[in-house]
Amino acid sequence: MIEATEQARQVIALHWRAFQANDLQKVLSHYADEALFCTPDGPLKGKQDLEALYREMFKLLPANETHWEFKQTFVDDNRVYCIWMAESPLVRIPIGSDTFILEDGKIVYQTFAGYLTPQEPGRASFS
Repeated sequence: MIEATEQARQVIALHWRAFQANDLQKVLSHYADEALFCTPDGPLKGKQDLEALYREMFKLLPANETHWEFKQTFVDDNRVYCIWMAESPLVRIPIGSDTFILEDGKIVYQTFAGYLTPQEPGRASFS
């Protein structure tokens, strides 16, 4: 049996790849049915709420048009904390963070915090 830390690392790596590819079904497959996702706008519960959230996020962060930089990832047992930056034609996120808690290889709890600003036409990227 794979240890919890390695399983968490693998699941979140797959989750980020699916997110960056805007693969909705793969993203949702990483969550438990009643997962709780806490955002600055309030909590979301269950895959139906998550589907609506990710559809909106994929509009802001389209695959092949978004530059990502992962700054730090900390994994301890079934808990993962990620710090990242992203920029697309529509939005700039100079700092974002997510915390994940997994059970049985599925995300059961996630938090997100970040600073999002609308992209200015012709703005150079932070890379």
